[in-house]
Amino acid sequence: MALANIARLPRNLQRLGEIIAVFARHGFGHFISRLNLQEHIPFARRLFARRAAVTDKAPTTEQRLVNALQELGTTFIKLGQTLSSRPDIVGPSFAEAFKQLQDRVEPFDPAAARQIVEDELRMPVSEVFRSFEQQPSGCGSIAQVHRAVLKDGTNVMVKIRRPGIEASIFADMAILRLVARLAEARLPELRPSQIIDEFGRAIRDELDFTVEASNTARFHDMLREADGTCAPAVFWELTTSAVLTIQRLEGVSIGDVEELEQRGHDRIQLAKTLTECFVNQYFREDTFHADPHPGNFLVLDDGKIGIIDFGMVGHLSSETQGHLTAMLGAGVSEEIQFAAETGAELGAAGEQFEQKQFTRDVTDLFHRYRGMPLGRIDTRRVFSDLTRVARQNDLSLPRDLVLLGKSMAELSAVTRTLAPSYDIIQVLAPSTKELMKEKLWPGRWAKHAGVNALGVLQMLRDLPRDLRSIIRKAESGRLQVSFRHTGLERTVSELDRASNRLSISIYVAAVLVASSLMIQAEFLPFRGVSVPGALGYALAGVLSAWLAWGILRSGRL
Repeated sequence: MALANIARLPRNLQRLGEIIAVFARHGFGHFISRLNLQEHIPFARRLFARRAAVTDKAPTTEQRLVNALQELGTTFIKLGQTLSSRPDIVGPSFAEAFKQLQDRVEPFDPAAARQIVEDELRMPVSEVFRSFEQQPSGCGSIAQVHRAVLKDGTNVMVKIRRPGIEASIFADMAILRLVARLAEARLPELRPSQIIDEFGRAIRDELDFTVEASNTARFHDMLREADGTCAPAVFWELTTSAVLTIQRLEGVSIGDVEELEQRGHDRIQLAKTLTECFVNQYFREDTFHADPHPGNFLVLDDGKIGIIDFGMVGHLSSETQGHLTAMLGAGVSEEIQFAAETGAELGAAGEQFEQKQFTRDVTDLFHRYRGMPLGRIDTRRVFSDLTRVARQNDLSLPRDLVLLGKSMAELSAVTRTLAPSYDIIQVLAPSTKELMKEKLWPGRWAKHAGVNALGVLQMLRDLPRDLRSIIRKAESGRLQVSFRHTGLERTVSELDRASNRLSISIYVAAVLVASSLMIQAEFLPFRGVSVPGALGYALAGVLSAWLAWGILRSGRL
């Protein structure tokens, strides 16, 4: 295995060994063997890991994996948290288990936090803030948050990135990308490259606070004219990639039903306001809040709902919205085959995907909910069923589409907690019909047809030039065709292992012959026995035992 990208730094190679050892200790040695990574575990630790795996009392595979990710720290905790929103890839049981992962870290030194703020803003804290609380009000593995007051009296929250965390995560990401490339050929059912690429984009955005600031500012502008909702303002002059300063919203968590009752808030009206806000995000805007759990909603004193934490948002392209509209239209008209075909176009079909089987599964799912009253439909159950069907048919859905389903399901849960009698489907249904009318409006189709026609004309205009370029390269012998064969990695690995065993066998035979000759010739004797010969026999015995142990462990005699 090529480890050039990792071996440049010894600590990265050491980290690789630590990661492998942790997974082995939690009972995932069979995956490590399939990836041929066991050689990077020190021999003593390797024995310990196997022994621990046998006595591991974790009740389920999911829990053992959660324990391993928790033990490995920030990068792997964040990986698990990201996968908790992808049940279509990891399955519902693993997605649910990954929700247990928490950032259990101590806050870093307040003096270091102040120093980071001063370095990033290039001015003393006392010149920026009237007051700055020393102790953080919240702490995570990537950042911690401090309350502060600006010179003009504005209450703000200052989010500060943990020192050194960026380098630590990037080092782990280099290892994960290497392992993903290796696993792509041997464990394709896990879709490792897709998982790590998606996680890499997510963690990169989370480390750069300007991304969250941009999302927050967008929602602040989006909700500026809204009657019942708002989002905090961003202070761009006090925001960098490592420091985020936003307006502090004070209120009661929307999940604290008793406190809301005591303060006289109308819970049904709150549920309606929240639903209408998200319906507008889903069907009018191209951006939506993808993590609508109760902790991200504050009911302010004036009755408005303050929406916070825009670290996870989703984006729906016009193409995705068009496919969704076609699916909705097909579902309403009960054209299930067309709906299934359109749904398949939304995702990335794997090698095991079969359109006929996928259509049958979608049809079964449709008939399950066909006659059910709207008030009895649980959006969380629908989302779970859809991702299950996609996963069973080897269909990987776009991340933003999964986030949309997750957001709808969580929003439904919040509104049911807030007002159990409130029916979110009754609000979603008319909005969906309006969306279909807008998407199918002839003027919109004509606009897209014009854009597509321009693209075709551009391609036709460039075609002669591109053909001439290809012909010139062919005539000069500079035309190259890349060919990449996949699927031979395991065969090469087995040949390498077999040649290593053969080499050891030949070496053992040579040592035995040489030792026998030395004993017969009494070379360097001690009490009548040749010392080098005896040592040779001992070495041959150890190597033979090691070779036999490896063959028995592989299960191939």
